[in-house]
Amino acid sequence: MEFVYGQHWYWYQASRILTLNGTAIVYLPRDSTLSMGATGVRSTFSGTGAEWRPSGITRLGFPLANWGEKRLSGSVFFAVGTEDFAQIDQIGRFASQTYGGGLRFQINARQDVAGYASYQKRTEDRTDTSFGLSYGIHF
Repeated sequence: MEFVYGQHWYWYQASRILTLNGTAIVYLPRDSTLSMGATGVRSTFSGTGAEWRPSGITRLGFPLANWGEKRLSGSVFFAVGTEDFAQIDQIGRFASQTYGGGLRFQINARQDVAGYASYQKRTEDRTDTSFGLSYGIHF
């Protein structure tokens, strides 16, 4: 089991934001992992009071196949949260639930290719779909 904690202040001309986050990672049999994280964000925008906004994520990672040094693994995740960007880019505030997953193919000890997809359901019947692909070189 592993625990991680972090905090950061963001200072902008018209706002101040503090993030506090923590993550717990549980190492399961057969190289699977379960991670759970929570973040609290305290934001103060010019002309508004300070607000705290919570969010959380859980992720399950698991092996799918091994071919010697080559490995294929997968993951699924679920996240919830609220956001307020009304003073920055006029999106406004919303709450969301995000569902997603990904695959990672380890070519060798120094290279991998990974991809993910996620679907976010927001308040007011809005949605967001994301896809990503990366190539990693490990030193």
